[in-house]
Amino acid sequence: MAVLGKIRNQFGWVMMGLVILGIGGFLFMDVSSVGRGMGAQQRIVAKINGEDVLREDFDVYIKNYEGAQASQEQIREQAWKDLLSNVIYKQQAKKLGIVVTEEEVTDLFTGQNISPLVAQQFAQMGAGVDRNMIEQQRNAYFQAKEKSASELTNQEIQFLNAWEALEKSVADEQLSAKYIAMLQKGVYAPAWMVNAEYARKNRTYDFNFSRVLYADVDNAEVSISDADLSAYIQANPKAYERKANVSIEYVVFDVQPSAADTANFEKTYASMVADFAKTSGQGDTTYAETNRIQLDPIYYTEEKWQDASIKDTLFSMDKGQVYGPYYDNLGQIKMVKVMDRKIMPDSVACRHIMKPVNRRDINTMQAAYVELDSLRKLLVAGTANFNDLVAAHSMDMSTKDKGGVMGYRGRGDSYGAPFENFIFDVGQKDSFEIIQTQNAMHLIQITDYKFGENKVGLRLAYKSEPILPSAETERAAEAKANEFMANNRTLEELKAAAKKNPNLRLSNAAGLEINDYVLTQGLQGAEAAEIIKWAHKEAKDGEVAGRIYPFTDPKYNTIAAVVVPALAKKSPEGLASIEDNSVRAEVERIVRNEKKAEIILKKLEGVTSLEAMAGKYSSAKVETANGVRYDAPFIREVGGVEPKLTAVADVLETGKVSKPFAGEQGVYMIQLINKQDGPSMENMPNAVQQKRNFVMRSLLPAAAASPAGFREMLLGAIQDDMNIKDNRADMY
Repeated sequence: MAVLGKIRNQFGWVMMGLVILGIGGFLFMDVSSVGRGMGAQQRIVAKINGEDVLREDFDVYIKNYEGAQASQEQIREQAWKDLLSNVIYKQQAKKLGIVVTEEEVTDLFTGQNISPLVAQQFAQMGAGVDRNMIEQQRNAYFQAKEKSASELTNQEIQFLNAWEALEKSVADEQLSAKYIAMLQKGVYAPAWMVNAEYARKNRTYDFNFSRVLYADVDNAEVSISDADLSAYIQANPKAYERKANVSIEYVVFDVQPSAADTANFEKTYASMVADFAKTSGQGDTTYAETNRIQLDPIYYTEEKWQDASIKDTLFSMDKGQVYGPYYDNLGQIKMVKVMDRKIMPDSVACRHIMKPVNRRDINTMQAAYVELDSLRKLLVAGTANFNDLVAAHSMDMSTKDKGGVMGYRGRGDSYGAPFENFIFDVGQKDSFEIIQTQNAMHLIQITDYKFGENKVGLRLAYKSEPILPSAETERAAEAKANEFMANNRTLEELKAAAKKNPNLRLSNAAGLEINDYVLTQGLQGAEAAEIIKWAHKEAKDGEVAGRIYPFTDPKYNTIAAVVVPALAKKSPEGLASIEDNSVRAEVERIVRNEKKAEIILKKLEGVTSLEAMAGKYSSAKVETANGVRYDAPFIREVGGVEPKLTAVADVLETGKVSKPFAGEQGVYMIQLINKQDGPSMENMPNAVQQKRNFVMRSLLPAAAASPAGFREMLLGAIQDDMNIKDNRADMY
């Protein structure tokens, strides 16, 4: 903090924002600017269209997520997307000749239309942009820039880096704006196309249909070979392109608390119950803080208390009594103490002075609090009149001329839970307090209560947690896993041994790429990443790993499971293999239905009526669908999505019968009864503009939100055509 203070004093308050925010959030980075000395080849984390990216470049992106509530693997994955999108975006812009000149960047700092990023950094509270401060900072930058490297102080070096980062970020925003503007101007929707699409989308059809479901043909009638499945994949390569991947099978040793662990938890909680029953007043607070017991400020009535198992017992307890240990409805061990017991009011009368705030603007929130706190001090000191302060300061127009009186407020107050909790549970009559609700700050005073139902409310202190395995239990599980791993060195041995032990789980994961870090939702993170890397880089087919992998529960920091993995198969980059069970199942379904369609269509050759179709297949009946819309492919009478039905209906003439055709669920024939056009278009120019806007939203769903989002969208569109060499697995 001392360094930041010196920087701030020397170079202005903007440096604080630049250093803390890092400006690099998702900067348009110039990766070529990083020093590339000896050993650069060994530090290349990626090569993107021939452009080297060093590990230190990538680490800058990773650093942007410091403090994020995510695993290192998740952070690296997101940082990778950021790096790819930024580098590819820069390359695409350069290819298209889109540039941002130095003169443009200068204008974005000092011109009439200052960059939003600059405006944010140099904003004054309620007074717009501080242009004088911008000029001071620019001059300080130019002066520091003229010095040699040996003359620069550490603070000056930090300032130069931060200022150049801001300039790059401003240039990035401008480049994004230009790219998006180019795409916007390239979107054109001809009137004839809009009119045709409008007519088709609003058209409805009534038709009779008959169908033979694929399920009506016995699977035994269809012969499917591995060659058929492979041929389908070859014919549809885009759908089945895969990077190099592995399939593994693994045994899971779930680490559950032992009977001794449970007994120890119960003993600890019983001791806390006895000790907590002896405290009162400040002693309650001290004991609760020491033992991580939650002091809940809310009063619970019987209706609000969710755990029915102890409700009767709890509401018969007196203030100061403790109940437990017991197990709640989530299976966690728990204890609860009644801190207070009182009759709850039905409604509460209060008055307030209100200031609207924007929760995302810390400046307005601070200003509102400071103002209300100054008024609160006047009221507490007795030197001001509440009505006068309301008239002069409150922004609630509905109570401004009533002295801020809000009347009696009941449960479910329109100001939300914070307001309701304060007036019913936390606030004290006649005191002056400041509370924050969704869009406002209130200086509030409770003036009266109304009672009627006289429901009992309890204010509680409680502690609950799951029974967790002890270190001894964890070591025992690891020992069993190690013994299992040592005795079963092949995949076949592992599977056979697992099937003999009902306490073990045998599972599998397929299609795992080298930088993946998830086996299942419950088995992910660093250990999963290590297993996957082992399978890619070291293991042979059928080999069991030479070590065990303990998975830690991140919430409780205990070992939740121990895994013994084996490599089932390595698949090189290319088309997916039918040896992948998920791929086989999908392709088998498709190919089986295609073959069934061939059988059905062959049998229906020469059939020209729905009745004749029903004569060929007893399951085929003549049915009717009414009011089917072209743009709503789900057809109620069919019970599913069948887009071909509306497509065929659209080209049929009224009264005509279609030839048999294959759909999603079976083979169909339809006879068009009626084709009804929708209302004519009333405003063609408006419709054309709406279509253009729709296309833009479809093309650029993230562009409106941020340039970073736009770059990620662009990456998704062109990544498959990029030449990307990914070396992350060799470095992390």
